[in-house]
Amino acid sequence: MENIYRYVFRPPGFWAALLCTVLFAVPLHAQTTGKIAGRVTDADTDEPLPGANVVVVGTKMGATVDVNGEYFILRVSPRTYEVRASLVGYQSVSKTEVEVLLDRTATVDFQLKESTVELDAIVVTADLDPVQMDVSFAQQAITQEQLETIPVGARIRDQVATQVGLDTDAWGITIRGEDATTIGFNMDGVTAADNRHQRAYTSFSKTAIK
Repeated sequence: MENIYRYVFRPPGFWAALLCTVLFAVPLHAQTTGKIAGRVTDADTDEPLPGANVVVVGTKMGATVDVNGEYFILRVSPRTYEVRASLVGYQSVSKTEVEVLLDRTATVDFQLKESTVELDAIVVTADLDPVQMDVSFAQQAITQEQLETIPVGARIRDQVATQVGLDTDAWGITIRGEDATTIGFNMDGVTAADNRHQRAYTSFSKTAIK
């Protein structure tokens, strides 16, 4: 009976220590990549081309088109890429300036022309989708090019504060009146904050952002 009592009834400090151990053992995760997806079809018949290969030029990332003509490439780091689609018997097509944003899907569709002889690949400049179909809530994104061209201070918070609904105060960014104590900032999956004031750091260098 004595052994059972000791097992069930622990001092309050024991459970507090156990709770802290469990909390700190839970890994923190944040989305730090984007996605490329789309369809590959025949330029003349608009039929899907299963088995076609889609690769991100200059990387080891790629995908094979399924029976519906669709493909997707996950865990793509935010930046600008060239994406190429190819299939035996068809002329390869490359799309440049494909902008991948954090936690967004870049839609890149291809239409391949049938070819009986070897031809040079077609190069097309891709445009960022004006409407992100996979985003169902209010969200704004700033590309690296925009960060570098916005004529404000050198800190990332200066560029972010130029967006709709955002402003700055003595501590950092405010979003629709909410100050830095209620706003989270995450960089490469890591959140940094001042533990004394419970305010997130916002003075990231814009040269470190993709």
